[in-house]
Amino acid sequence: MTIHSISDRSAAVYLTQADLTPHGLTPATLTLTQARTLLRSLPIPLPIPLEIEAYPTPQGVMLFLHTPQSRPTPRRPLRQTRIRHRPT
Repeated sequence: MTIHSISDRSAAVYLTQADLTPHGLTPATLTLTQARTLLRSLPIPLPIPLEIEAYPTPQGVMLFLHTPQSRPTPRRPLRQTRIRHRPT
């Protein structure tokens, strides 16, 4: 198993066939629910909510983990006013 931090909101985890075999799993049959269960056993804290992207290969599974970015507060458009060219 290899874990690489990509940013403060995302990481990449590679699970090899040897990591999956003790749990009775293969890269082709691993579901996202089973991946979440395996990730909870890791010694790293997992934020909630967590989005997982899985890319299986014959040798293992590459998982990209990221937390959804919160949407910024929409700004109100600036009020357009008349520009005065001469001082009053």
